[in-house]
Amino acid sequence: MLCSLDPTACPDVSRASNGDTISFAGTGSFTPSDDDAEGRGTFTHTTAAGKVLAHGTWKAEELVSFVSFGSGSAQGLPSNFEGGIAVLKVELRTSSGVEVRAVLLISCELGTPPAGTAEGITLNVGFINFNKPVSGFTVFIQEAED
Repeated sequence: MLCSLDPTACPDVSRASNGDTISFAGTGSFTPSDDDAEGRGTFTHTTAAGKVLAHGTWKAEELVSFVSFGSGSAQGLPSNFEGGIAVLKVELRTSSGVEVRAVLLISCELGTPPAGTAEGITLNVGFINFNKPVSGFTVFIQEAED
């Protein structure tokens, strides 16, 4: 849905200090009251010169934290669209079979975000930190509890 709104909506792209970028796409769900998280998608790690270093899939393993910024209704969106920051532990698996653990931060500026909040994702892999969101849209959608 977000991808159809704007050509820059997908994938989410973040940059490391050396100029490398990570492109991230996917979907998932979590329950803020516990650490359960589900989600998966794809990623591509590209050098500043445009060479693809790695690509593959990612899988959510655990919700570390979630801070809500409130509903997106003030921005004219459905009331179940919510802004916030989610921090997740994820597993990256390259097409060559290498597995790496990382920390994914997903930020959505809907609601009332604090000053300095940037829309998008960051990904800390340990040996490289993609900590500058470049492009992409994110959104959290509240679902009714059963």
